Amino acid sequence: MWISGNRNIDILVFHLSGLIGLVFFILIGQNNLSFILYGFLITQFLDAGHNYITAWRTFILRVNLWERINYFLLFLFCFLIILLWVYLKIPEFWTFFLYFTFLHHIRQYYGICRWYQKLNNRHCNISNFFLYSLTIFPFILFHFRNLPEITNYSKISLFQFPSQNIFFGGLLIYALIFLAWVFHEIKLFKNGNWEINRFLSIFMPGLLHFICFIICQDFLQIIFPLFLVHGLSYIFVMGITLEKLENKKFPFLAIVFISSLIFGSADYLYRFFVLHENYNYLVFGNSFNFILLAIITTPALFHYFADGLLWTGKNKDMKVVFSRETV
Repeated sequence: MWISGNRNIDILVFHLSGLIGLVFFILIGQNNLSFILYGFLITQFLDAGHNYITAWRTFILRVNLWERINYFLLFLFCFLIILLWVYLKIPEFWTFFLYFTFLHHIRQYYGICRWYQKLNNRHCNISNFFLYSLTIFPFILFHFRNLPEITNYSKISLFQFPSQNIFFGGLLIYALIFLAWVFHEIKLFKNGNWEINRFLSIFMPGLLHFICFIICQDFLQIIFPLFLVHGLSYIFVMGITLEKLENKKFPFLAIVFISSLIFGSADYLYRFFVLHENYNYLVFGNSFNFILLAIITTPALFHYFADGLLWTGKNKDMKVVFSRETV
């Protein structure tokens, strides 16, 4: 069983899109119009845009007044946390944001893997363990690579501790984990419990993270494939979810795609014309700049928290969403 109801769509969107994006990144180079357009597709349409479409399930559809109030309070909480952090000029905000983003990505991988397990009517905690191990461990080892300083908007670095000994020792441990997972999959296959959808939901994120965090040399080369597979997967999942919940009244997949493009474009215009691409809050002099920065950053943080409430078995809509019925 497949989330979209179509094997080829699932494989392309949820499993191969990141690798395809990486190959495309390598082929087009970084000093041409194609790269600029590709960058906009990744950073605005998929990454920034997908944060805003959470509103479909928090403020627009399938929510009552009390739920809307609760989500608004959560949104306000996120805004105030960010505003307080940057106004007090507490260091490492962007560092925190990048690590929180990584955690959010990992949780989406887990959610897709668990969705497949529900479709298969077989829960597998060991598979969940290997998914976390094969995706998180390369990210940990990344911190020990000897790379040029990785920086973000405010020139605040990710934590880096270059050490060849720790890095190669960690690779050995990773290899042992990978072999243990292979033996686990072989055992499942022999017992007749092997499922290709669950297998791909572990192998493909693990492979992408290994390539990005262990092999890739450039920061954009690392994050673009991750943003692509995350944003595209979320847009598809949201569209599929809304079509299930609303009994296919409207082509929600297309609506969600258009919503992501519109809000992603508006996000870019705000960053360029209002914020003037100035993210270094440590040197802000005008208090109004802190508010402008908090406004554009809050949707992403709200998206991270709201997703933790929307995509759980306790949510009232999830029984319908996780059903075997396809859209």
